[in-house]
Amino acid sequence: MGGGDRLNKGIQRVLSYKGDDIEIIVSDNDKSSDLGSVIDDFCDTRVKYYTNEQNYGPFYNWIKVLTYGTGKYLMTLNDND
Repeated sequence: MGGGDRLNKGIQRVLSYKGDDIEIIVSDNDKSSDLGSVIDDFCDTRVKYYTNEQNYGPFYNWIKVLTYGTGKYLMTLNDND
């Protein structure tokens, strides 16, 4: 499933926090994955999904995530964590 099952569970756990001061950013480095449909199921404005045109590698993808965030604090979690 390309990590979709883990992503779904992880987002559910974070969204159990009811505050509006969080932002979940998913940057997909594999445009052929099904992660977009996992994100669509949440219908929550705190969850944002971006996909790269091609797989640029983990370091580039991680840097892109940092540019998408708008909050004061940041915590990252990679697919293999």
